[in-house]
Amino acid sequence: MNGEQLKTLNVQEQYREEIKAEVVKILNDVYGVIQKQQKTTLETMLAVVKASAESQEKKIKVCTQKCDEAITSVNASVNKLRNLKTLGDILFHLSPIMVIIDVILRIIYLVN
Repeated sequence: MNGEQLKTLNVQEQYREEIKAEVVKILNDVYGVIQKQQKTTLETMLAVVKASAESQEKKIKVCTQKCDEAITSVNASVNKLRNLKTLGDILFHLSPIMVIIDVILRIIYLVN
């Protein structure tokens, strides 16, 4: 090889090294941008999931409170029914129904 060819090879090698360095720099910059975007996206997704979880937790607490209220009401009703021990208690609770039946029967008798 002569001097001119060696000089051309040397210039080509330098150019290749410069291109390689620029490509590495560009790739690092692009990777950094991708990492920042990924971090932002993940933080946004985390915020949405956290808000959704908090909303569901609140709904569950409200449902639990309503269930507790319903249970308390049912327990009170059952306790009232357990307290019916005598015939007088039963008649006391049945008397409004008996009055309604009496009124209906009288209306039927008057219509006929």
